[in-house]
Amino acid sequence: MKVGDLVKRADIWQEWRKTNSWIDVSKEVGIILARTNSAVLEIYWPTAGLQLEDEVHLEIVNDN
Repeated sequence: MKVGDLVKRADIWQEWRKTNSWIDVSKEVGIILARTNSAVLEIYWPTAGLQLEDEVHLEIVNDN
């Protein structure tokens, strides 16, 4: 993954959402703005704004 890639959150919360269906952020698409270290990325999400995310919790949407 690199700066400029579009990503979505991996579906690691599948079990949690069974009892908390009021929130589903797995479909939201964000853009990678920076890599802070080898595994952490700075992502801009449309609803949540700027957040740090672990690369293993993300799936790439586009294929640059």
